Amino acid sequence: MRLYDFFRLIYRNLGVLTFVPTLMAVLVFLLTINEKKTYESSALLYTGLASGYDIESGTSERVDYREINAAYDNLISIIDSRFTLEEVGLRLLAYNLSQDQPNEKLGKEAFDLIQEIFPMNKRSELVSDGDIEKTYLNLLERYRDGDPEINQLIRGDGSHSIEKLRTVTVKRFKSSDMVSLSYQSYDAGLCQNTLKILVDVFISRSMSLKESETGDVVGYFEQEVEKTREKLTQAENDLTNFRIKSRVINYSEETKALAIKKQNAQEQFAQLTRDFKATEAALNQLEEKLEIRKDQFRANSELIDSKNRLSSIATEIAIIENRNAQDSTLKFLYSRQDSLKASIRKQMDYIVSSSSTPEGIQGGQLVTDWLDNLVQYNRESASLKMFLEWIDTIDKEYEEFTPMGSTIDRMERQINVYEREYLTVLNGLNQAKLKAKNLELTGKLEVLDAPDYPVEPESSKRMLLVLMSLFVGFVGVLSFLIAVELLDDTLKNPEKSSNDTGLELAAAFPFMDEKYMNKYADITSRLLGFFANNIKLERFVSKEKEQTLITIFSLNEGVGKSTIVRLIHEFFVTSGDKSILVTPNKELAENHEHVVEYSADASFNGIDSLESLIPQEKLKEYQYVFLELPPLVDNQIPINLVGQSSISLLVARADRTWSRAHQHLLKNYQRLTTKQLMLVLNGVKLHHLDQILGELPLERSKLVNWIRKLVRFELSKSKLNTYVF
Repeated sequence: MRLYDFFRLIYRNLGVLTFVPTLMAVLVFLLTINEKKTYESSALLYTGLASGYDIESGTSERVDYREINAAYDNLISIIDSRFTLEEVGLRLLAYNLSQDQPNEKLGKEAFDLIQEIFPMNKRSELVSDGDIEKTYLNLLERYRDGDPEINQLIRGDGSHSIEKLRTVTVKRFKSSDMVSLSYQSYDAGLCQNTLKILVDVFISRSMSLKESETGDVVGYFEQEVEKTREKLTQAENDLTNFRIKSRVINYSEETKALAIKKQNAQEQFAQLTRDFKATEAALNQLEEKLEIRKDQFRANSELIDSKNRLSSIATEIAIIENRNAQDSTLKFLYSRQDSLKASIRKQMDYIVSSSSTPEGIQGGQLVTDWLDNLVQYNRESASLKMFLEWIDTIDKEYEEFTPMGSTIDRMERQINVYEREYLTVLNGLNQAKLKAKNLELTGKLEVLDAPDYPVEPESSKRMLLVLMSLFVGFVGVLSFLIAVELLDDTLKNPEKSSNDTGLELAAAFPFMDEKYMNKYADITSRLLGFFANNIKLERFVSKEKEQTLITIFSLNEGVGKSTIVRLIHEFFVTSGDKSILVTPNKELAENHEHVVEYSADASFNGIDSLESLIPQEKLKEYQYVFLELPPLVDNQIPINLVGQSSISLLVARADRTWSRAHQHLLKNYQRLTTKQLMLVLNGVKLHHLDQILGELPLERSKLVNWIRKLVRFELSKSKLNTYVF
């Protein structure tokens, strides 16, 4: 839509654009004659959310703005919550019911309304003398039980209702820690008292929610700390009992000592084994050297007995010495050993005193060496047996210690797990207590500005409402007109009709009734001239030197085809052009010399030339032949005649839509002719004719002409440019 079209739309609908807004403004003015005056009270609260000191971080800086905004949203949501508003409404009602007469917090109108809703007998059931809190509890109980009067007040639209209390304006004061609240009411005292009760309930609910939030967390962690402490204590007691039962003080140190002891025992056993082997070898060698006296040894029973006793004593001495015992019998055993050795030596000296070994060793020396090795052999043999028993004992200790170590490790791991769990939960408890303390110190809301008593009512918005109704009415009607204009799917004007049909425009005509013909005869003459020029131009371009057949048709009835073909035919005749009209309209053919009527029956579709309708001699006299066809939607197309047409003219109504069915019929017609096919638009609104005629010769005021030039930016020919530029 062009700017000129926009202003022309306003100009043409100026009546409705003036009437509707004016009517709305008058209605608003009349409806607000008895408008009640409103009073406004405000309060300011300090929250400390943005810059308050934080005990957790130890600083007053806050950088998490998203968290701060969420906290403010939570505070505002508390005020807007249904539970909060219900409590405020009930507490306000409890106060109002407790008053015997109007006062500065309860105006006369509000007092009379309460008296009307709650008669004296019901008031006596609800009100407790001098105790507003108990009255509130009575109202709360009745409200939850579904008392109709109380529910109507709270859930209705009065001053105690939730809907009315939702009109409280709550917002953050700029970017500070302040929250401002404001409330409007028709009663100044009621306005102040309502806001005061709302502030008190809001602060109470806010602190209650914070305390319940942190209290639940602290309680949870305290329970968990107690549970983990019991598990840790039980695990430690189990480990202590196991150590006592297993007689283990320090498993790792005792295991290390046992390993060292076993290693020392194995080293000593190896050394003792080597010594024993050496002693045994020396003893065997000495006995071989004494082999020559073997028979004498065996024959002497006393000597054998002494030898056995010597071996037994040597074994006892070895056992006592290996035990590291300070036994009093050790000296006695040594003396007995020396006595037996001396006795055996005497007996042996008697046997071997006169002999010597092949190596030249005297028999007495052999006996001495043999006795010493025999004693040493017996002692080392006994020591070996004791070391074997000792090593077996150490191995048994190993068998006992091995599973004991894994058990202790498992129990110690379990203790570590419980200990870490206990420390974690204990840390959580400390954090929860710190958070609770922080909320206690920083989360308390403080009232900086208490709700004030409004002395003067708010300025009336009556004139603003009237002006707004004017504006809304004008914009609403204008929007509707623009929407209708943009959504209009008719052919409407010459430009749009050419775009929708795809045909070049031959002519356009308005509604031509008698009134129009008398008033705008010159415009009709210009339109017919434009039409005739287009026909002649097409005849010239197509180089038709003889007769020109102009077929005029329509797709539907009632488009004004007969009127248009009559006017253009008469225009040609008046202009001196030899023109004839062939039409199925009987009224046109009556009393007209140059009009021929034909019958649009079934045989008409088979006509192959104009000679079948007009005698050849008469047809030759005319240069232009206008053939009017019946509507195509109800009749068949005369194929041969259409094929002979020099120009085809489609007549369509501007106030009708162009559908797919129309497009299909048009395509079928186009297939029959290779000559020019043009559009004649009928029923065009007068102001749309400027698209083909330019400026219409209509009488307008100077103001209208000035505005037309202004919106078209045609200032070069006007004195206006002297002042504008």
